[in-house]
Amino acid sequence: MARESDTPPREFLRKLREDVLVPPVRIVGMVKAQEDLPDELLFSQHCIDWVSIPVHMIQSIEHLGSAPCKDHNHPRVAIVFDEPRSPEARAFAHLLASYRPPPSPLTRSSLCSECLAKCRNYPPGEVFDCLAACKDVCPGDYSG
Repeated sequence: MARESDTPPREFLRKLREDVLVPPVRIVGMVKAQEDLPDELLFSQHCIDWVSIPVHMIQSIEHLGSAPCKDHNHPRVAIVFDEPRSPEARAFAHLLASYRPPPSPLTRSSLCSECLAKCRNYPPGEVFDCLAACKDVCPGDYSG
């Protein structure tokens, strides 16, 4: 599927002139199947609050591996949403695309030894996301 950066030049220029150029919205987190709604999946960044996302809103999903969640794992993915159509949806897409969460101070002592062991096996570019997911779900062994 085409990404915003793959837009043909004339289409890009038209969107630019009409002020409807919206950066693609990409989120990274865990997913699981929505059992009672087959055309939706559940998404969470930290294995706590799960949000239902209809698949028709999604442009693409990239499988990045797995992420720890309490005593089990979930697929870790990057989801790119389809281009929003309504003015309200475009406004929210702009907000989400520009949002950068504040840095989270993760120290060795704030993580359980099980999460530290799991995250050591992640590729270098994914270790921080693994640790961030662990921080909220460590079972309580904060010995590091």
